[in-house]
Amino acid sequence: MRTPIYEFLVLEENEDIYVRALVIVFPRTASIEGDVDDTLGNWLDRRTCGFRVGSPLIDVTGFAVEPQHFEIGDAIRMSLDVRNASSVTVSGRCIFIVREAGKEVESLYNNFTSLAPGESLRFSSTWNSSSAKKGMIYYVTGYVFYESRTTSPMVAIISTNLFPVASFNYSPTKVGLGENVAFDASDSNDPDGNIASYRWSFGDGGEGFSANTTHAYYGLGSYEIVLNVTDNEGASSTSRQVLTIVKSYTLNVSSNVQVVIGGSGSYKEGDEVELSAPASVSMPGIVGLLGARYAFKEWIGELNSTEETVTLVFSGYRPMLEMRAVYAEDYTGAIIVASVAIVAVVAIAAISLRKRGRGRLPKPPEVPPPPPPTGEKAQG
Repeated sequence: MRTPIYEFLVLEENEDIYVRALVIVFPRTASIEGDVDDTLGNWLDRRTCGFRVGSPLIDVTGFAVEPQHFEIGDAIRMSLDVRNASSVTVSGRCIFIVREAGKEVESLYNNFTSLAPGESLRFSSTWNSSSAKKGMIYYVTGYVFYESRTTSPMVAIISTNLFPVASFNYSPTKVGLGENVAFDASDSNDPDGNIASYRWSFGDGGEGFSANTTHAYYGLGSYEIVLNVTDNEGASSTSRQVLTIVKSYTLNVSSNVQVVIGGSGSYKEGDEVELSAPASVSMPGIVGLLGARYAFKEWIGELNSTEETVTLVFSGYRPMLEMRAVYAEDYTGAIIVASVAIVAVVAIAAISLRKRGRGRLPKPPEVPPPPPPTGEKAQG
């Protein structure tokens, strides 16, 4: 005799009758016993009904079909593992169906009864593939029908043909708005034949039909790229990747003097570029030869800074950006050189004059006339 785990009495009374209902709950089942009396206490009727407590639920825990690549005549082994995940006993049937191009070619059944809560069961069947066609693709489906419901169908694909392998890459890996992207599926292959066709879906409605193709995107965001390849026997496979389109920028780097600074070009959102301006450069012409220079003062534009080297990170919605290095004229060196030159010239001139003064010969002394001879009279 079963022992109830819960019972309660429900009483209801109106002007004409008096109702008593006894609810008795057992593990996984319950019953209701109802009595109806009139207001004078006379018994009028009794009804009893039983019902199951809890909903049946079967979980599929495993599904296998082997071999998936077979020779005609091989035995195809199918198995489905299930577990009773409910609190009630379940009965039903496991069904395996083999289809060819949507047409059912084989159905296999495994009946079961009284699968207790928490218990597991494996169903196995075998399909003789002697009637299979070379190169044809077969879909094997397995599911369980129980208590007017079914488990989700499990599907495996088998064939005498080895399936192709779809694979692709694209460049650049970081794609800007409106930029052409090159897609390459040359790594796709077929183990027992060749790739007969390629089909691209670019996620924005665009398509391609060759191993190598290009495509441009004109909306920001992420797009799923799908490549489907089909081999010479009609088998196909698919590869998927997600590509993200970011904003594009054009940067122009210049200066207010004839100083060429690198960094101009095209960039994408999130990119960084380091701009470095020379501390100083010579002025053109004679003043430059004398030491006059342009001295760096500041960067102005997208980023303002007095540092000679700055790092610019690309973000925001303005696609055209400017960075300009500002230089100031510096004649300090020229003045120093000129001053030194003047001093040198003066010094050289003084030395030269001094040397010229030392080079003059002194005037020889005057020689007196000789005295008259002795004994001679002087003439008057």
